[in-house]
Amino acid sequence: KSLWEEGALFIDPRPLFSYAEGHIPGAFQCSPAEIEWKIEEIRRRVQGRKVIICCEDALCSQGKEMVELLKKEGMEGVRIFKGGFEEWREAGYPEEGGW
Repeated sequence: KSLWEEGALFIDPRPLFSYAEGHIPGAFQCSPAEIEWKIEEIRRRVQGRKVIICCEDALCSQGKEMVELLKKEGMEGVRIFKGGFEEWREAGYPEEGGW
């Protein structure tokens, strides 16, 4: 949570319907398949901020894929929030979205 409080950019690679059901406040939704047309928006949002990938849970493969894709785009130091949104929600941290 401290990285979120420090203003890190959280990128959520889950499908849009999962993102809509709930996500970390301010997280930017971008699946690996969308990286090509969303990379400029990501670069605009980063501007010196730390980048954290937050998938569903520790088993989510999309997080690792996003890290690799962002590295190929020249972004260094991208990290994964290992427990994912599931851990965030269980800890009772703030969230946006939901039905």
